[in-house]
Amino acid sequence: QRAERHLSEKLFEGGYIKVLCTTATLAWGINLPAYCTIIKGTQIYDGNVGEFRDIGIFDVQQIFGRAGRPQYDVEGEGIICTTVNKVDDYVKMMSNEQNIESHLHTNLDDCLNAEISIGTVTTTTEAIQWIKFTYLWIRLKRNPRYYGVDLKSMQEDPGMNTYLIRLVSEAFQRLNSYKLVKYFSKADQVSTTDMGRISSNYYVNVKTMDYFIKNITVTTPEEKLLFHMAHSSEFSQIRGRPEEEEELTKLYKECSYIDIEKDEILENYGKTLILLESYLRGQKIEIADLSYIVQNAARVMRALFEFCLKKNFSRLTRECLKWCKLIDRRLPPDGHPLRQFTYLCNVGKLTNSTEKSSAENLMPTSIANDLEKHRISLDQINKKGDDDLIYYAVGPAYAGKMYEYVRHIPQIEIQTTTKTLTRSILEIHITVFPKFVWHKRWNGK
Repeated sequence: QRAERHLSEKLFEGGYIKVLCTTATLAWGINLPAYCTIIKGTQIYDGNVGEFRDIGIFDVQQIFGRAGRPQYDVEGEGIICTTVNKVDDYVKMMSNEQNIESHLHTNLDDCLNAEISIGTVTTTTEAIQWIKFTYLWIRLKRNPRYYGVDLKSMQEDPGMNTYLIRLVSEAFQRLNSYKLVKYFSKADQVSTTDMGRISSNYYVNVKTMDYFIKNITVTTPEEKLLFHMAHSSEFSQIRGRPEEEEELTKLYKECSYIDIEKDEILENYGKTLILLESYLRGQKIEIADLSYIVQNAARVMRALFEFCLKKNFSRLTRECLKWCKLIDRRLPPDGHPLRQFTYLCNVGKLTNSTEKSSAENLMPTSIANDLEKHRISLDQINKKGDDDLIYYAVGPAYAGKMYEYVRHIPQIEIQTTTKTLTRSILEIHITVFPKFVWHKRWNGK
């Protein structure tokens, strides 16, 4: 809890606590100088790759930067505990003997697609000029062999223009095959498409968009949308580990909306779907990949919604929008709409983590449970004449509390008037009236 963290920091700062143990994430952000900082182990879990990796030199320097109190000490100590085979690597990194290479060339397709979508790059020449402003160009001149430029090519083309032209042209051709850009090689012109803009706007991998284009059609069943979402490149590194099989199997038995078989629970898409639905249902989950899956699922599903919208897949667009709202509000697929006002759907939510949710003024969870138990829909609550049924379901003490939240759910009233202008033209006037009370906490600012 935040209050406990602040208390620990004050006690340490005041000298009442001599040793402060923190996680790596907390150590990066904590602002408490000490005489000595110790990194106990250099392996940290990286959700982006789905496995443990060595802590980077910048993280080491950030943590070691806390060692030494300017107003109290003239020196500080930094101690790093690691395995024998990693000692030399960290010694070289700390003494600046190990060069940091660029990895832009491994993700060039995504970067160029973003530049093309905003109009920064329209030709091969502009793409090469853009590359020459990046760290890739700096390291390419100093260590060309690392990037696949052999000695003969370096002697024939010291400026490495041939290498850059080939690098950019191959990226354009791949993006053109994915249908994210239109590339005219003879005219040396490249322009974006609707699919390319969606990929850029939502930071979705170009291979994910290629998968959507090839596999999602107007006849795709609605229940397969989550299945296709879980097959996106963003979840390709999720790995099901043997030690997780028992917990995943237990969670799988509680799921009802995912379309996978029991023998697929350790596959990357199977694990993704199980953890996503279990999160929406409020299950207690001890698997480290949960946060990564939920945050990326919200983004990928939003991109999938716009994909279906641009393709005019109206049925799938409606289904995607439903799942976008479920993930954002942390609602179970069969949950009552009023459940979004309860504690579980607001406090500790993994989406929109920058918005701090207070536990105050939330609807009691028992109201949502009673409404789901008696299968009382939102339409029945809004319909006059069903008050006796509602009072019976939630009790008179909670009925008034419930109606306070009902009035914040967006509802509109539409009035239309038509006027015939010609035999083939109608003039239609539409007036929309809001029938809800706007609240910045529930409806946004």
